[in-house]
Amino acid sequence: MQGMKPSDVITALKHALQKVKQDAHVPMGDIEVTLQAQAEQSAGFSLKIPFLSNLFAGASAQQVVTQTLYFRFGLPNEFVPMAEEVEESVGNAIGAFHDAVTAAYDGLNGQPLILHEGWSEINFVFNAEGKIELIFNVELKKQLGNTIRIHYSTPTT
Repeated sequence: MQGMKPSDVITALKHALQKVKQDAHVPMGDIEVTLQAQAEQSAGFSLKIPFLSNLFAGASAQQVVTQTLYFRFGLPNEFVPMAEEVEESVGNAIGAFHDAVTAAYDGLNGQPLILHEGWSEINFVFNAEGKIELIFNVELKKQLGNTIRIHYSTPTT
């Protein structure tokens, strides 16, 4: 089965979060990650986050059995710079959501809003090239969607 190892997905998300956090005006709180993985048909036990094209090659979405991995992370105060490239689609999606939160807080277009609570959620699958595609299908999200939820906290002055 073609797909990505969960550790590779977490590494890509970590790199994307580092990039966004470096430019962040609003502190990010906890990060929740939910991944839908399939057991690989081989000796031993290994999981892969399947590519979307593989899921529908031999089975309908109703026949796919996945294992759920859930993590809740806190971000360090400062990241050590990483040399690896950020997975662009992840970074762009996280950055777009974070820009919306920043627009409410920055005060550039009127009085800044006071943030009490906030989060953004990105639902995605991987295409055949291993790139992230956002989900716009409710059934696909329920059964096969991977999620990253970023909680925002009130900035301290």
